Amino acid sequence: MNNEFKKHRQDIKYYNKEIKLDPKDASAYTNRGAAYKALGDYRMAFHDYNKAIELNPQFAKAYNNRGTLYLAVEVPRKALNDYSKAIELNPEYAEAYYNRGFAYQHLAEFILFNERLKNNQLAIHDYNKAIEINPKYMEAYYNRGLAYSSSGDHEQAVNNFTIMIELIPKAAEIYKERGLAHQTLGNHQQAITDFSKALELNPKDSGAYLSRGRAYNALGNRQQAISDYNKDIELDPRSTFAYFYRGVVYNDMGDHEQAVKDFNKALGWIPCIAEVYLMWGKASKDRDINMALKYLQMAAKLGNSHAKMFLFYLRR
Repeated sequence: MNNEFKKHRQDIKYYNKEIKLDPKDASAYTNRGAAYKALGDYRMAFHDYNKAIELNPQFAKAYNNRGTLYLAVEVPRKALNDYSKAIELNPEYAEAYYNRGFAYQHLAEFILFNERLKNNQLAIHDYNKAIEINPKYMEAYYNRGLAYSSSGDHEQAVNNFTIMIELIPKAAEIYKERGLAHQTLGNHQQAITDFSKALELNPKDSGAYLSRGRAYNALGNRQQAISDYNKDIELDPRSTFAYFYRGVVYNDMGDHEQAVKDFNKALGWIPCIAEVYLMWGKASKDRDINMALKYLQMAAKLGNSHAKMFLFYLRR
């Protein structure tokens, strides 16, 4: 039994006594609900939050906490309702704004593009408010940066992560996220600088090697790209995309045999990546046209438009 588990159990015993002394203590129910949630007992957590709201319908914290529980069980719209109620009751509740922004952002992952854009904008609005109330709310800065990127506003994402770096200059993840935003904008050298700083702070971040490799390749530095993909694979032997992107580089260099080996490895981990079939088909076309057609057809079947065009060209 770990220390956190024991602590939450002790909290529950403490609030049991508090509730026994005062059965109308909404705060005790809310705090006990938080302990139950931490232990994964969502049924009892819901019971306590509902009871707290029944006892005190003006208790913003109970709505906020119940909202986090709804989000944990994948009911984001009910979570949004609870966060909105908490904000209505306490307009300066930074955590409720942050949580509502997070719920909007979570919901954006599962809807069509136009609605996704709208939800990301709503999330950004709430993160802005949370930061206005608490200018050092790092989680709000971080998620706002991700929301900017998801909305396609990568310049704002860069600005956002730059502010974070000024506040916490030794956070590797922030350099990596800013690097990704720079990379999307085509600022590959700036992206390399950020990925390199992220790796200086956290040499075990395989994803930073992958991203820096892509930036090096975009600048034509193929050997350095391969070196970074090798390092990614060394740290994460199941890194599908490292094999894929290394295969792309080998294919561009004319080493089709090594490219096919890498694409084969990539498909061994995740067999439904259309881009891998596409590149595998291209790499095979000069050696085995029938095999090339087979892989291109698989890519086309998975919806890759480039594969469809390439098939049309080969069949002419």
